[in-house]
Amino acid sequence: MLNTLSPIVFGKICRYLNEDVIPRLRQVSKTTMNIVSKVAITQNTTVFSMISSLSVGTSDKIQMSFYFKNYVNCTFWKYCFISLLIKLGFDYKESLFLERNNRHMQLELFLVYQKMESLLQHLKPLFCRVQISDMNVSNVLVGKNDIQLATNIIYKLANFLEGKSLKSLSIEKAESENFHSWIKLVSNVRIECTKLRMNFFDTGAVKFILQLSDFTSSLKLNLDTYRNSSLVSLLLRGMSTRKCVKIAFKSFHTLDIQTIEQLIKVISSLNKNIYFSAFTNLRQNSLTVGAFE
Repeated sequence: MLNTLSPIVFGKICRYLNEDVIPRLRQVSKTTMNIVSKVAITQNTTVFSMISSLSVGTSDKIQMSFYFKNYVNCTFWKYCFISLLIKLGFDYKESLFLERNNRHMQLELFLVYQKMESLLQHLKPLFCRVQISDMNVSNVLVGKNDIQLATNIIYKLANFLEGKSLKSLSIEKAESENFHSWIKLVSNVRIECTKLRMNFFDTGAVKFILQLSDFTSSLKLNLDTYRNSSLVSLLLRGMSTRKCVKIAFKSFHTLDIQTIEQLIKVISSLNKNIYFSAFTNLRQNSLTVGAFE
């Protein structure tokens, strides 16, 4: 009887079974194994977090993690991934791992660039009923070749995510060499909030951030350092005509009184919801800056 069930019906039945039954059902026959591998793509699923590390240490492998809150969903997607990896001729035992804790289940993929590129291409049509809530993409660059690798993968992610809606997109340490690929990604999706962390700040970075502001309603910007306060003023003024309406700006660079007054003047003139946080080299316990105390 199991052999005659469609993946949709089979998946609904599995919702009422103990979680350890699904792997055992997969072992009944090749037919049930095939059915189990297809259940995931027939159901609406939320991946509450997707994390991609564009380079791992000194390895040429790329890590991609998918976080699920529902164990059954995660299990079905595990078998879907296994089926796809086998179809592509990849060793799933060396590239796919499942981790579980009290809060979530996590599927992790480790593949070299060429294999990850192929996987994303074949995975895209299977993800049509999957909603991705939050996505984090980080650059862990260890050499010049990694920059081109990162750029290529960002383009592949842009194609993979095309048409999706994200609650948030986190970009860790964007490099100037792949600004254009990031813009391609954000233009392909609908984003509520973009979180950006940068370890440099120049005119190119200002232009990049302003472009991002055209594709997101909320922007959270963390600057590890910056030396030119006029660039911050230029950035904030530029955002006055952009789509972004909420801006959270955090810097770890110390500011003097003149810079603080200049920024307050700019911020108060904008019709935006702006949060600004930074350190100062002033030691007074009570300080009046212009009309603000």
